[in-house]
Amino acid sequence: MTLQPPTNADLDAVTAQLGRRPRGVIAIAARCPAGHPSVIASGGLQRHGDRLVPFPTLYWLTCRQLVRAVSRLEMRGLIAELEQELAADPELLRQLAEDHRDYARSRWELLAPEDREAARAAGLTDDLQQRGIGGLVKWNTVKCLHLHVAHHLAAHNALGALVCARFGVQPCTGEPAGG
Repeated sequence: MTLQPPTNADLDAVTAQLGRRPRGVIAIAARCPAGHPSVIASGGLQRHGDRLVPFPTLYWLTCRQLVRAVSRLEMRGLIAELEQELAADPELLRQLAEDHRDYARSRWELLAPEDREAARAAGLTDDLQQRGIGGLVKWNTVKCLHLHVAHHLAAHNALGALVCARFGVQPCTGEPAGG
């Protein structure tokens, strides 16, 4: 995984992709072949007034083409199909558990030292270190395919890789950042 600090142009592109300015972006985690951001990394903690709350989504899919493709798969019921496949395939389930551990480990490691200390003081260590992709506790379920595809493109994720390969989900090759 090669995280790149976001430039102002990256943040403008992500704003155009999402239709709003993202909060808590710490890096560009993946780019499409045309160079646009396709996945951002977000900080594991957010402040709401004086309160510190965990933010479970480390990798966020921003490429509109990817988001649309994955949304179509979710709408047709792919999450339920994949959960059945996980129940029948111990190796895929083992890989998914490892992906959850990797995600939680990365979420913690990407926190600034002062944020780790603030998380400890606020009693949020377990939430950040033991919850998996999307904050899941039950690692044999799938919350959102967008999260798995984003994790796959940023680092590696077995379920995200399966979705991309089996259903031809790919980042844009030249679509304008806001297109």
